[in-house]
Amino acid sequence: MTTILDRRRQAPSPRRGPGVVHRLVSTDHKNIGILYCVSAFAFFLVGGSLAEVMRLELMEPSRQIVSNEAYNTLFTIHGTVMIFLFVAPFATGLANYLIPLQVGVNEAGTALSTGLLGLGAASGLTLGIVRKAREVCWTVVGFTLLIRHGLTARAVLADRELTAPRG
Repeated sequence: MTTILDRRRQAPSPRRGPGVVHRLVSTDHKNIGILYCVSAFAFFLVGGSLAEVMRLELMEPSRQIVSNEAYNTLFTIHGTVMIFLFVAPFATGLANYLIPLQVGVNEAGTALSTGLLGLGAASGLTLGIVRKAREVCWTVVGFTLLIRHGLTARAVLADRELTAPRG
């Protein structure tokens, strides 16, 4: 007589790292993509709160929540946050998550880039709040164009000295 033992094999539970630290130092493209998307969503909430303040300002004609200059600063920072800190990182996160799956790569990059995104965002938002946001944003655009077209800082300073008003 044969005895049948019911030994069900349990699937091994997936090994996960210690949580947040594992995600921050991982080289797995999925973790990096998720970090980009989560940080982009956080900046989406920041940009949405700025938009909500602008909507409150425009709700009634006589209501004055912020000054005209502060409203212009909010508008500029809102646009900068939504384009450079939400749309671009979210697209990067999706690309980081999906493209290695399509290509068949297991590890792609490090999570350092998401940390640099946070550092750059913090410094940019601080500059935008402390200084006039219009000046900060146009300065960044100007230097980006200078770098793209190969002009050097010496040429820019020389041009600034030539065109500076005397007085």
